[in-house]
Amino acid sequence: MLSSEQVLEVKQEFIDILKSIKRDGCDIDGLISYLDELGFFKAPASGKYHCSFAGGLCLHSLNVYHALKDIVKTFGNDAYNEDTLIIVGLLHDVIRANLFEEYTKNEKVYSNYGKKSEKYVDPITGKEITKYFDWQTSVSYKAKDAEDRMTFGSRGFASYYIISQFLPLSQEETITIVNQYSAFDDSNNEDISAILSKYNLSVYLHTADTIATYCIEK
Repeated sequence: MLSSEQVLEVKQEFIDILKSIKRDGCDIDGLISYLDELGFFKAPASGKYHCSFAGGLCLHSLNVYHALKDIVKTFGNDAYNEDTLIIVGLLHDVIRANLFEEYTKNEKVYSNYGKKSEKYVDPITGKEITKYFDWQTSVSYKAKDAEDRMTFGSRGFASYYIISQFLPLSQEETITIVNQYSAFDDSNNEDISAILSKYNLSVYLHTADTIATYCIEK
């Protein structure tokens, strides 16, 4: 979880890095305003897995960007300029700002001081055990219905479409963003092996995203 102050800090770091892009033809302020209106800076990165809290998507994007920089420095011989790493790392998942919505749920919080109790039989000892708990209301996230969100085919293509309205992209940047999920599902793209081999930035982004999700954010 992030505090409201941390959400603002993460947002400011994201904006500061994004504004350091020097590429001609970019409308950075327009992109930031669009992301703000879309809810990017307050959105979760997932519904119930990694960074599933307000500000989680922005935090995840920063984690991917920093991991991507380290990977390219180690394995890519610094073959990509900073603008490319910022665009691909920070913006690869912008469509997720439009994917989830909040809902409240009641859940049991167990403690020795709980005001309610329940009994169950321990499957190993066969003894009856009493557990104490209180009901607590919490905010969670779920995917919006299709008619309530942007539907643009694959999420990779949808993110590319948003970015391309504000930033000119190279062919490799476009291919990397569009195909970022293809490595999880070979049936989705029969050319994915060729793409990963020819466009190593796709490999680096996929690896950075995996490290951020399963190592940094676990």
